[in-house]
Amino acid sequence: MQTSLTVARDRVIGILLGLFMMWLVFDQLWSAPAVEEMKKSFITSLRLFGQLSIVPLSKDIRVVIEQTSSLREKINTNLDKVRLFADAVLFEFGSSRHQDLALRRQIVRWQSEVRMLFLMEIAWLKYRLQLPGFELPDVLNEAQQEFSDTLARTLEGVAVRIEGGPPNEKLNLEDSLERLERKIQTCSSKASSAQVTAQLQTLQSLSNRMGSLMISLENEI
Repeated sequence: MQTSLTVARDRVIGILLGLFMMWLVFDQLWSAPAVEEMKKSFITSLRLFGQLSIVPLSKDIRVVIEQTSSLREKINTNLDKVRLFADAVLFEFGSSRHQDLALRRQIVRWQSEVRMLFLMEIAWLKYRLQLPGFELPDVLNEAQQEFSDTLARTLEGVAVRIEGGPPNEKLNLEDSLERLERKIQTCSSKASSAQVTAQLQTLQSLSNRMGSLMISLENEI
């Protein structure tokens, strides 16, 4: 039987030292709380998403694919960071804990909507790039570009609002979406094949879902 208290004493001292070091690093030396880093990563994701929406088209499709792949990778990385920082927020304490947890819940909910938008944007890009199987009439190009531009500027406006900046002039994404849908319907009525009609219907459904989700997210934020 071990009667010495040395082992127990050393363990208690080790635990206390560990707690002290965690307090020193996370509460005193760490420049920003996890909730602030979480917010910054989410804002960065929104701005990168906006850049993805308006990637300039090029005759060399490989250049565009490389740009979009790089942006998609950065967006995924930042969304993963948001999730990691969201977990870290739960272990932080202080006078602003209640407010931090409330912001955490909001951003986690918003992130699920942004991720859905991101997945739909990937499909939308296939139509913008006119990849094989996603070819559309040229008359839709202008309306598509207008919708993408408005979406990107709306995302930037949302990012500014989360940062606490002054509200930008609210863009009417609904009008842009309505003009695009009218163009799609006109093209559908003149479609030369059932395949083209099906592609146009898919594009209309996709754009309608993207527009509705973005409008809902903007209004909530």
